[in-house]
Amino acid sequence: MISYHRIINMPQRLTFDNGSTITWGYRQDGLKYSSNERAKRLSVITTVNAAGDTITRTRVSYDSHTQRYIGDFVRIGNNRWRVYHESGHADILTSASGDTTIYRYYVRDYLGSTRAVLAEDGTLLQDANYYPGGLSFSQLNDNEETDRLHCGKEWVDMEGLDWYDFSARHLDPAYCRFTTPDPLAEQYPHLSPYAYCMGNPIKFIDPTGMDYIVYIDLESFSITIFSAYYTPEKDTESAQQAADFWNNLSGRFYADEFVVNFLSIIVPVDTQEEMTESEERNALRKIFSEPVSDAANTYMTVSKLDPNVNGKCASGKFIYVTEERANTETGAHEMGHTLGLLHSKKGLMTATSSDTNRTDDISVNEIETIINRAIIGTPLDDPLGNFVGKGSAIILHGTNPNPFKLKKVKVTDVQKDK
Repeated sequence: MISYHRIINMPQRLTFDNGSTITWGYRQDGLKYSSNERAKRLSVITTVNAAGDTITRTRVSYDSHTQRYIGDFVRIGNNRWRVYHESGHADILTSASGDTTIYRYYVRDYLGSTRAVLAEDGTLLQDANYYPGGLSFSQLNDNEETDRLHCGKEWVDMEGLDWYDFSARHLDPAYCRFTTPDPLAEQYPHLSPYAYCMGNPIKFIDPTGMDYIVYIDLESFSITIFSAYYTPEKDTESAQQAADFWNNLSGRFYADEFVVNFLSIIVPVDTQEEMTESEERNALRKIFSEPVSDAANTYMTVSKLDPNVNGKCASGKFIYVTEERANTETGAHEMGHTLGLLHSKKGLMTATSSDTNRTDDISVNEIETIINRAIIGTPLDDPLGNFVGKGSAIILHGTNPNPFKLKKVKVTDVQKDK
């Protein structure tokens, strides 16, 4: 039996037929912070009393295994810290006589799956091969040195459960299906909401659905808002002009002592000249079948859209700009939607280009929105049903908790404060 979190729809408690349980704890933003595996064990005790009678009793006990997650740090039980890094992990064992550190190194394949775990001297401690859906098997050594296996995800094998924790959902590799629907399923109506890697897990990795990423660098005290736009070669000039608008805002705003920078990049896509607009559009959408940037969007110009519409941002990530507006602020406006912005009463993000309040300006409140929505991890709700981009926040050069996690970011405009 599985009970689910009432808000984020993630499994909160799983009870097996034999009485064993797994309980997961989640933060308000949906990130897992703890797991507790409680395995029920039955033991039969047989005794003979003074009269020679045989007495059989069944004793119930529980083995508990608890993990607490803090970014790349995992507290395992009461005397072990595990620190994950790009080369593997380090186990720090604590005891009364002192701490001991054990290093393990991973060999990974092109999907990021762990294929081997090595000791410091190069000894093979664990190997893993995979069926297409991610179910693993060993040929040489099946020691459980790590549970980060297929695509680097956590493997949960208690009582034969055999799921992968993909953060937003759990994957059952035997069926090559997720156990809950995709929270972004409305953006991919042509796919099953339970599908994994579009049905081709050998070639593809799981898309995150993010449209931009906010990197918070604790060393340089900077915030970099990163986004990528896959663009037909014929439209790169228009796309670059739109990206330059945002990139030129770098250094103008500050969030507390953190300088805010933009890094919007254009990725040219080689499309054939004889392609129709429909074929070109489909070619760009197929980009998302490949392992692309977590902040991937598309940008293309079209001959026309709906009447009185100069630009459009579909599903918060697919930008279309009419050819007659290709070299205007319309492209930058639509990029604003991919960065999580709705329409505003003045500035660049007004609903129409003919609005008398339309300018090439971005407000402090809008920069705050871009950053805050990435930190929270959910896009703005639009009463009109329009989609805007969804962001995520990543900490660089530090293991401290996100400094903005417990408060709303306040931004200042250096240009206007002068």
